[in-house]
Amino acid sequence: MTSSADRGRSRGSSPVAAGRGPLGALAGVPGLPGAIARAAVLALAQTAGVVLLAAGLARAIADVFDGRTPGAALGVALLGAAVRALSGGLGTVVATRDARRAEDTLRRRLLARLLGGQGEAVPAAGGTGPAAVLATTRLHDLGPALATYLPALAQTAVVPPVLLVVLGVTDWLSALLVAVTLPLVPLFMALVGLHTRDQTAESAR
Repeated sequence: MTSSADRGRSRGSSPVAAGRGPLGALAGVPGLPGAIARAAVLALAQTAGVVLLAAGLARAIADVFDGRTPGAALGVALLGAAVRALSGGLGTVVATRDARRAEDTLRRRLLARLLGGQGEAVPAAGGTGPAAVLATTRLHDLGPALATYLPALAQTAVVPPVLLVVLGVTDWLSALLVAVTLPLVPLFMALVGLHTRDQTAESAR
């Protein structure tokens, strides 16, 4: 018969717990899909603000050189700046709220398991001391990490393709050059990371 500790270990070794990729470490965080969706929508709004701001400024500069008053173009630029600022501030508020909500939910679940003794939660955490640290300090650190990581992840996923589409509409040749050279950035980052890892491992010997 399989003991509760064995079942706990089998759950701990499940694919969900050992997820990979940008969201692998966040597997099991409550409300994660909704938080990612909200962060992506607000990142899209921020990108739209940046596009309006850049287009308005470019049009305003062209109007000045042509001897025209750049009133409408400056209005578009101001609208873009307002959209970007508003969506950025709202994104910070929403991300902080989602992170705090996830932290509170995880803490309630953990305390319920610790107090109820379900699945030998205390021994699995390493004892009462580590369990108390996990329920307080470590979970408290989760909120700020989520509040900064999820918006950054959403912007990384949303901003490049949107800007590439906008660039393709305005200047397809420049968009083609960017599309060809942009994949080289993560490649060089990976090479730098591998080199740093090897140097760190060599120094630790």
